[in-house]
Amino acid sequence: MKATLVLILKIAALTVFVNHFVQTALYVMPSNVLKDGTTLGQVNSAYMRPYFDQVWTLFAPTPVGTDTLLLVQCLPAQAKPRPGEWVDVLSPVWKANQQNRLSAYDRFSRTIENPLRDIVQVPLFLVGITKKCTDGDQAACALAKKKRDEAKTKALKAVQNAASVYCINRQREAHLPFEQVSRIALRIRVVTPPAWRERATGHSTVQDYDLGIHDTARVTSPLIYRGA
Repeated sequence: MKATLVLILKIAALTVFVNHFVQTALYVMPSNVLKDGTTLGQVNSAYMRPYFDQVWTLFAPTPVGTDTLLLVQCLPAQAKPRPGEWVDVLSPVWKANQQNRLSAYDRFSRTIENPLRDIVQVPLFLVGITKKCTDGDQAACALAKKKRDEAKTKALKAVQNAASVYCINRQREAHLPFEQVSRIALRIRVVTPPAWRERATGHSTVQDYDLGIHDTARVTSPLIYRGA
């Protein structure tokens, strides 16, 4: 009986390992017919996100070439954003990660960076179907638009939640009532550095995307993350 139980546990552990290995390999593969717009691709994305998500665009053939920043203003009711009061909430996280590579800052920053990129550019999982649309496939165009709109809506919600947490924490530190900050203004800033050969003389280009003004979301963190 004991030997049978041990064998079952070994088979189960091996099955879990093989499944995870195959799912990860499929997820980081370039766009292909197996995962672009297919049920298998949807199952793969559901399994990998949010805990196993990873992006290989740091490497060839399409390395990341821009910095995508989140700018926030915490606003009382009826107030409007002011030009000089935007706060960059991502750069301090990147700096903290550079000072301590063994920390969770990198993983934390991705929860904001990835939604920002999904707003300003085509998400990786839609690259293949978008190419089919470009090639003239009308059915692919309709599906790509639907999935793109869904991805933008989901990404904007994640960005709104992150900015809300920032504003709520600022209020707590300043001992202000919640009602004084009831809205958040959001903006994406994309910074593109000069080409490598022009790094000594060139300048970065900056492009901002306004995401509008939203009500502050009441985000409840899991108990494990709450202070004593």
